[in-house]
Amino acid sequence: RRPPAAPQHPSRLPADLLEGASTAEDSPFVDKDRVPAVFKWAHGGSEVYVTGTFTGWRDHKRMHRSGHDFTYIAMLPRGKHHFKFIVDGQWRWTTNAPTETDADHNVNNVVDLGTFRRDDAEDPDEPESDDEAYGTAVPDEVTYTKEPPYLPPQLRHILLNAEPLPAAQGVPVLPEPLPVTLDHLYCTAIRDGVMVQGLTRRFRSKYTSTVFYTMMPVSPTLRLASQAGWTPPGSAPTAGQPAPPRPPAAAVHAGPSASSGPGAGASADDTAVVRQALTAAAANPAAAPAIAAALSQAQRGLMLARLRSRLEGVSVEMHESALREYQQAGRTLTADESARLFDAVKGEAHRRLNSEDAEYQAVYALLQLAHQGQPSSESPGQPA
Repeated sequence: RRPPAAPQHPSRLPADLLEGASTAEDSPFVDKDRVPAVFKWAHGGSEVYVTGTFTGWRDHKRMHRSGHDFTYIAMLPRGKHHFKFIVDGQWRWTTNAPTETDADHNVNNVVDLGTFRRDDAEDPDEPESDDEAYGTAVPDEVTYTKEPPYLPPQLRHILLNAEPLPAAQGVPVLPEPLPVTLDHLYCTAIRDGVMVQGLTRRFRSKYTSTVFYTMMPVSPTLRLASQAGWTPPGSAPTAGQPAPPRPPAAAVHAGPSASSGPGAGASADDTAVVRQALTAAAANPAAAPAIAAALSQAQRGLMLARLRSRLEGVSVEMHESALREYQQAGRTLTADESARLFDAVKGEAHRRLNSEDAEYQAVYALLQLAHQGQPSSESPGQPA
């Protein structure tokens, strides 16, 4: 065949990529016998056309370039179509599509659209929803309470946990890993503040394992407790000495009871006087010493009880948070270690409240003024 003539009209819009797609006659919703066919040339060239039996071999359709590939999409009748490419004026056929030889011994590519099945979602006659597919029946409980799937048994073969094999040079080597374990990240539980992660990869016949050691950050609570003089235990306690979820109330943070201790004899009037004293001292700091000196023993005890209650709640929260962090790090504290940790955390809780909590700071300052020059068994230094 002779080289094709130049096309009469160059491609003007990307819409030309889809032959006849914008006309009602070629719409897949109108003509059920026309289906989309994609022609692709991936062997280079500057200008590529496609033609075939669907154009009578006369009309050459210009293909659209995308990178190194050329593509053309057309809506064709069902059946078998022979086609060929014209690359820079030369007739070519591609190895990426089936070929057949015609009566003139020309090798052509072929596409068979006779078995094409359109997606059901494209059927315009299908309703948007089926009410019968919905209901109010409650699913069986087993559908949402069953356990998650188990780890595949192949992944349980952890290479870094395997026994090394003796090597000829005396350097032990790990056995060859299973292919399914490659590129999987394995990690250990956090122990002594360190988490270990391992990854094995392959390059041709060589396997390389990389191990990462990550130091887990220390929380501000544990750091401050250490600065306060409490040191973490060097090793886990023996069996039978687990730390309680919180320290025993009687041994660690015993507070005043309702019938004894500071504030035990306070009345409703004392509570009102304390509230007024705090308000007056905040409004006129210069009068705070006189206001504090006028407070009775019961009223001072009531203020001390308020400080203790506030300090108790914050200390317990900080202590439980520190215990959770040690459990996540794989450590278990004994009861004595837990009590010493609570004492250190309690001191930090007092310093934090006295610098951040306005009410706590006001009560503590007024209580200090009240105890100046009046020795008492209830020292305001740090609420016990």
